[in-house]
Amino acid sequence: MRRAFVPTVAAILWISVLGAIAATDFATKMVSRDGDTALHVSLGERTIDRRGLLPVEPTALVSGDRPFVQYEWLSQVLWGAAHRALGMAGPVVVSAVVVASAFFLLLSWTRARGASPWPAILPILAAAIVAQNHLAARPHLFTWLLGLAWWLRLADLREGRLSAPRWIVGGIPLVVLWTNLHGGFLLAFILIGVEIAATILRAAVLEPGARRPALARAGALLAGLAAFVLASGINPYGFGLHRHLLGFLANPYLTQASDEWMSPDFHLPVDRVYLAFALGTFALLVAGSRRPPPGEVLGLLAVFAMSLVSGRNEVLFALFAAPVAARRLEDLLTEQAARPTWAGGASRAVLASSGRVALAERGAGGWALALAALAGLVAWDRPVPFDPDTMPVEAARWVRDHPDRLHGEMFNVFAWGGYLAYEIPDRKVYIHGLLDHYGESGHREFHGVLAVAPGWEAVLERRGVGWAILRPAAPLARALEREKGWEVVYRDDRAIVLAERPSGE
Repeated sequence: MRRAFVPTVAAILWISVLGAIAATDFATKMVSRDGDTALHVSLGERTIDRRGLLPVEPTALVSGDRPFVQYEWLSQVLWGAAHRALGMAGPVVVSAVVVASAFFLLLSWTRARGASPWPAILPILAAAIVAQNHLAARPHLFTWLLGLAWWLRLADLREGRLSAPRWIVGGIPLVVLWTNLHGGFLLAFILIGVEIAATILRAAVLEPGARRPALARAGALLAGLAAFVLASGINPYGFGLHRHLLGFLANPYLTQASDEWMSPDFHLPVDRVYLAFALGTFALLVAGSRRPPPGEVLGLLAVFAMSLVSGRNEVLFALFAAPVAARRLEDLLTEQAARPTWAGGASRAVLASSGRVALAERGAGGWALALAALAGLVAWDRPVPFDPDTMPVEAARWVRDHPDRLHGEMFNVFAWGGYLAYEIPDRKVYIHGLLDHYGESGHREFHGVLAVAPGWEAVLERRGVGWAILRPAAPLARALEREKGWEVVYRDDRAIVLAERPSGE
């Protein structure tokens, strides 16, 4: 009974994260950050209906008939199935379970490796603060969970708690699952490459007699890397998936066309919090008498560098750094506690409090409470609306109610594309967030029209665009208002809908 109903700190954290995401108004924010959540739902439901992958992308005009690399197909199917079961609450609940499980894994692993409750939970709470700015009900959340699992397995291998054969055998299904859920699986190979580099560098400074085990470990890492690369080919597109993703990442125009791929802005408070967390982690790495393993340091530096290039990687660094910071904080408190100073007294008080919490946890579990919380969310018939301050909710409703007023193809705001594909499924949007699919040419064409660049009228005519849903202040909206053949058919504070007058009017 105690294991079922008395929760550990990790179980309390799981339930708290689950409820904070899925049982509050944050759920609306989760589905409204951009249009991609709705787009993944739409593509997932179409995939379920077809009972197979989509050969062409069916929702965007700029996609044309080019072959569709549906690399997040498994996530999209999960999103579509969850949506059919619970409406927009479905993807939110799945997302909440994934994120809560990542933090549960983080705290459980850190505690099992020697950190007491307070030194373990404090860096994890800091990581949660960093993560909330990137929380959206989208497939990248699977990379948070699976990337963390990958990082922790590497730590177990590095510290001798996991043998190389077990590491390889257990990692193969993990990388196959990751490959079919999200393109972030490429991170697995980066982390192994960094670990190999750290192992070889360490071997270079060892005495000749101690060098052989280090080189043997590097060989085992290389064998694992080869096995995992081969395993990642188990997806509907084989190694064509890798070429597709690397081609996208190598295009600076595409990776700078979306806010999440931009570098952090340390003028913003949320990015300052991240910077403070990162600097605090590196300070803990150099504090104390015990030196961290080279692979751990180089791995954190690599992910930190990735976060400086793309803000979306801030969360990965925070998740990877939290257990490192927790164990270093435990060591630092233990060292200080042995000294007769005010810092020693404070450290002894923290460790004593932490010890009392650990004692209260003995024999506890809380799995029944966790399952009850999840069941309550699933059974709760709670609508999760889109935020009208972010998405053109009223304008989309007007479009659905007045199909006879709009003829031809749509032109739309980039960030609204996925939402409009979901809300108006019988019409193609002009563009949405799948930058990797339609590529640089499609996005440049869109921006040229939106900015009223020379030739914009010809593009709309060639594409057969007969109406547009835009922000009222957009240059294109003002230009179309001035066009004799166009008229405003709907306007509110969020959006304006303009339509081409039928010929003869």
